[in-house]
Order: sequence, then structure tokens, then C-alpha cells
Amino acid sequence: MPQYMKEQEFVERFRREAEAAGRLRHPNVVDVTDFGFASFNGQRIAYLVMEYLDGCALDEILEGGEMLPPELALDIIKQTCSAVNDAHRQGIIHRDLKFGQDSFRGRFL
Repeated sequence: MPQYMKEQEFVERFRREAEAAGRLRHPNVVDVTDFGFASFNGQRIAYLVMEYLDGCALDEILEGGEMLPPELALDIIKQTCSAVNDAHRQGIIHRDLKFGQDSFRGRFL
């Protein structure tokens, strides 16, 4: 990411998206508590401070090739849609949803 820090458009987009993420408060959204810019090994970097989740990502669950029970799959979809709907109501559009971003506490399988 340090190479992008030279592009003012990237820096401004990061700042706007970090501020928007920091305003989201929903049970199915990880809290962003801070963001900023720092120097690391002589390079400027951007960072986010996020809530820690002790669990795993959906793509890790699906790596084994086993199908999820339909009830669990439906519950995951409902929770994801609820979070996205809340973001949309606040004018935030997530442009890059993927399985690796859905995280789960505890064990399901």
C-alpha cells in the first residue's frame, strides 16, 4: 500500500471510507475505532484500527468443500443483508463484498 500513498486520490478515498466505516454501528459489522497515517521504514502508510474477532472467515469454512446446512447458509445471508442494508441507509455502498470478509465467532461445522 505505501506506493499508493503518493496518489492524493487514494489517500482521500481511504480517509472518506475509513470515516464512513467508523460511523457504522451494527451487530454484523466490525467496528472501526480509528484510522490514520503513519511512517514505517521511512514510508508513509495508512492504517485502520478495527475490533478483533476471534473466529474464522467464511472462505475458511468453505475451503473443505463441504456444503453448509441450509439453515446456516440462510442465516449468514440474512446477517450479511442486514449489515449491507444498514450501510446503504447511511449512504455507504460496499463495492467489494466477498466470502473472506464474512467472519464468524465460534464454530459452526
